[in-house]
Amino acid sequence: MTVHYEDIIKKINGFGIYQKRVLILVAISQITNAFTSFIPNFILGEHRHKCKVPGFINQTFDDDDATYNLTKCTYSLNSTTYSCNSWVYDQSVYTDTFISSFNLVCDRKFYRSHLVMAHHLGSFSGMIIMSCFADIFGRKLMICLANTFLFAANITQPWAHNFFLITFLRYLNGLSGTVAYVSGFILVTEMVQPSKRMTVGFSVSMAYMVGEYILDLIAYFARDWHELILYTSAPIGINLLSWFFIPESPRWLIVKKKFSKAVDMLNKMADVNGAKVQFDINSIACCIEERHQISFLKSVKSVITSKQLFIRTLILSFNWSAVTLMYYGISMNVGKLGGDVYVNIAISTSVGMLGEIIALLASYKIGRKRLCISYMIIGGIGCLLTILPSLYGQKSLQFLLIALAMIGKFTSSGAFLLIYLYTIEIAPTVTRGFFLSLCSAAGRIGSISSSYIGDLGLLLDTKFGRALPIIIFGAVVFTAGILCIFLPETKGAILPDTIKDAVTLGRVVDNNEDEKDLEEKPHKNEIRDFELLDIKRKR
Repeated sequence: MTVHYEDIIKKINGFGIYQKRVLILVAISQITNAFTSFIPNFILGEHRHKCKVPGFINQTFDDDDATYNLTKCTYSLNSTTYSCNSWVYDQSVYTDTFISSFNLVCDRKFYRSHLVMAHHLGSFSGMIIMSCFADIFGRKLMICLANTFLFAANITQPWAHNFFLITFLRYLNGLSGTVAYVSGFILVTEMVQPSKRMTVGFSVSMAYMVGEYILDLIAYFARDWHELILYTSAPIGINLLSWFFIPESPRWLIVKKKFSKAVDMLNKMADVNGAKVQFDINSIACCIEERHQISFLKSVKSVITSKQLFIRTLILSFNWSAVTLMYYGISMNVGKLGGDVYVNIAISTSVGMLGEIIALLASYKIGRKRLCISYMIIGGIGCLLTILPSLYGQKSLQFLLIALAMIGKFTSSGAFLLIYLYTIEIAPTVTRGFFLSLCSAAGRIGSISSSYIGDLGLLLDTKFGRALPIIIFGAVVFTAGILCIFLPETKGAILPDTIKDAVTLGRVVDNNEDEKDLEEKPHKNEIRDFELLDIKRKR
């Protein structure tokens, strides 16, 4: 007789003291992880500059421009215009950034985009590593190695004086940060009973956002990039204790038939939680189930040969790319909206958190399809409307530009959660892994593209140019929202198991049936509860 792993976890108190300790350790690591992900808003922030005139001793940014007709990239001398070889920088917001240290201005201004892209490319690589090695070597080893590399990649940056070395370290940061986040998320969700997975998943997500708030505060006082990176990197060293205090996932140990270690882990959890139960190898060996596996090539073939499934895959992939494009595009370029960068980032983080909370709660009432369409179209329109304050250009309308961009952040944060859930519920079980991998890869195309689209305003050094990236984000997301009309509703539906189930999904769903009415259908609830809060792990 097969015993479900979830039943064993419930017997030892599915969310007891032991699991809460692990959750706290993982949450702390996610706080510091957020430091490294969003620090480009400050170290690559808008650093105002102008030409430094040769022979002008002690020139400052505030010196009068009239004599030499100074601009950002040229100066005039004896009626002749020269290109700059060196620059002076404004010290009112930042004292030193990557921009000023490496002179990433004028002909080198797109080097900033290369640095942002390196981080996203690292995240993409991290996802590949997770898909290949997490199930082979276990959750703990991946967490520990990722935290070690994350600490090394960041603590060495203040002493790196070569642009290409900095670029490599930013790549390594993206890679290790993604692995640390995903591994930690999987670990805590595998250690608790199904009804608590939502709780721990949401806690990890909120910890990440708390890290964004703390980063904003540290950056306010540390205006030099060397100090800022040092202050935010040092706490990552605490995560190295994971080698000693983070346990391995009992579920992974059982799946890998490491029964002796699994028994020791489960009995320790039971003792700490005060559960009066003990396990032996025989009592947990029956957790192993034989599962049907489908080859990668068969997965691809099933998607291509099914017309409806193929069209849905294209629509979902485009939506993933659109959502990540707007989410990261706005999050990584908040400082370019004008106003106080520190206030902007605090507001951006707050509206993103609110967007996810509302999307999570509303998805059970309104339905996935209608809510996803609403989020995408409203976010797209909000971003497109930024053209109005940009064209009129009054300083008094600056707040409107920021407000419209925050609508984009609010909706993209909620849509990020929704599109992941939507993909899980539309994809058939036999190809769900392939579906998620394909759509997630499409999403990373959006995040990588955002680093360059976000800097398009550098080509148009005008008020309209500053809003141009947001307008592009809005147009893409609005189009993606319209395409969602052709997707089926999944609210109240049992997760499809076969290709046939997925194809007929739109015809069998009862849109008026509430989620709670299906609690007696364990197959759907068991899978959805675990996969629903896998939502943040791809970020």
